[in-house]
Amino acid sequence: MGQGYAKEAAIASLDLAFETFGAPHVVALTVRQNEASQGLMKRLRMNRREDMDFQSTDMPPELNPVITYRIDADEWPAARAAALG
Repeated sequence: MGQGYAKEAAIASLDLAFETFGAPHVVALTVRQNEASQGLMKRLRMNRREDMDFQSTDMPPELNPVITYRIDADEWPAARAAALG
């Protein structure tokens, strides 16, 4: 079981994106086989965006498609509180 560092780093990154840089949304990418990454995105209340998945020529065929999650700035405060609670 992990130590929670990925979640802490992700929360800090999302805070930076929304609070410092004023990003309207953040997109996160992973592959189907990386269930831990997808689990983190779900715990952060990021939204699965199948319509944004894509085939990457930088990835071997067995890792395609690239899986996409997204969260908007107005969703982040509640998502952040839930992730920390």
